[in-house]
Amino acid sequence: MATFRAGKRKVSAQARATTSTESQIELDSHADTIVCGSNCVILHYTGKECDVSPYTDTYEAIKSVPIVQAATAYDNPETGETTILIFNEAIWMGNLLDHTLVNPNQLRAYGITVQDNPFSTAPIYISTEDNDFIIPLTSKGTILGVNSRTPTDHELQTCQHVQLSSDHEWDPQNVRFPEATRTVEEEVSRKIGSIRRNQDVHGISEKLENYNEDSEGRLLCIGDLSRRLIASVNISSILRRTSQVEVEIQDVPQAKSFQSKGRHSSVSPEELSERWQIGLEQAKETLKRTTQRLARSAVMPLARRYKADRAFQTKRLDGMWASDTMDGRVKSIDGNRYAQVFSNGSYFAEIYPMASKADAGTALKTFIMELGVPAELTIDGSKEQTNTKTLFKRCCRKNDIKVTRTEPERPNQNPAEGVIREVRRRWFRTMIRKRVPRKLWDYVVRWTTQC
Repeated sequence: MATFRAGKRKVSAQARATTSTESQIELDSHADTIVCGSNCVILHYTGKECDVSPYTDTYEAIKSVPIVQAATAYDNPETGETTILIFNEAIWMGNLLDHTLVNPNQLRAYGITVQDNPFSTAPIYISTEDNDFIIPLTSKGTILGVNSRTPTDHELQTCQHVQLSSDHEWDPQNVRFPEATRTVEEEVSRKIGSIRRNQDVHGISEKLENYNEDSEGRLLCIGDLSRRLIASVNISSILRRTSQVEVEIQDVPQAKSFQSKGRHSSVSPEELSERWQIGLEQAKETLKRTTQRLARSAVMPLARRYKADRAFQTKRLDGMWASDTMDGRVKSIDGNRYAQVFSNGSYFAEIYPMASKADAGTALKTFIMELGVPAELTIDGSKEQTNTKTLFKRCCRKNDIKVTRTEPERPNQNPAEGVIREVRRRWFRTMIRKRVPRKLWDYVVRWTTQC
């Protein structure tokens, strides 16, 4: 750790290791938070800290461990391609830990698929929500994981970045999982009933195959066959006793490897209140609302002008944005019938032609890659933009976009409606003046917004 002084300003810089450290990323549900070790590098300090308790109470807790955004490099063993894996809201242990521990539930809370059941017929792997990136896992005894290493500065700048956890605050003590739609008894009953039905139907099939040609009339008797099928179904419920299910929590020791608690900002509300001469409640609210998106902690190699910590994050677009689907009214020569329109209040608009309304999520994803993430987005109530399982909605959740939905039958609440009207007007005038075929509408509407 090196310390520099420039006038009244104090800057701390952490130099990256020149040698690459290779180690394992291990899945560990006893670590309630991702713990980054020597095979990771810091991209950003969140300004928060926590106390970490080890696997046994005989050791003292480690105080004021920083919570960071860290990165590690994964090399695909088949293609050799290097991918940068980003861990948000991770505990930084650095050289104190020679490997990285990942809580599978922290990944699942971000929409990442984690198949960590080695007894399943499916392979063990980690996959992003859209299945664009998959990491096959390996097992070493009972430990599941994958090899990774510290990335170089060049790899951080050029290689693909994949985020595996959310940058929202992760509080493992107050995580809420989705509630089950069925009880344990119902689930077991369904399985037992399914097995019995399959066995009985299989038995009926064998009996029917043993019938000779003389019993053809009986075989074709629908009423007789229906009665036998109905009588063969036997679903029994499982009775349970309270004593068999209820377990005293205090009698079961809690297995743990890393438990974090006491999460707090590196700046206390009392200290901020004294510095800014504001009330204590106002200081608490200020720390709560601070995003840390523009913070610079000089984790990069220092120069006269150094980049922000979020240099590898997608650009954020301030202000109110709106989006709506435009109907082209005719299929273009490229097979496009619709277009997704994005606009703001400063006379800026961008249009992405698409074959169907279901491609609205792909249009939003392309808009974010090319221009940035809108801070606030107004949309209407179409199912392609509001259903929770659509790509459009998943993209909004992943990029922390504040979505405002207009009221039903109120198109005037969406500013993109006016943009579509003006685009149509310019497209119609251009089509008449230049004699452009209608099947080229998707090229002309993009031209109208870019010229």
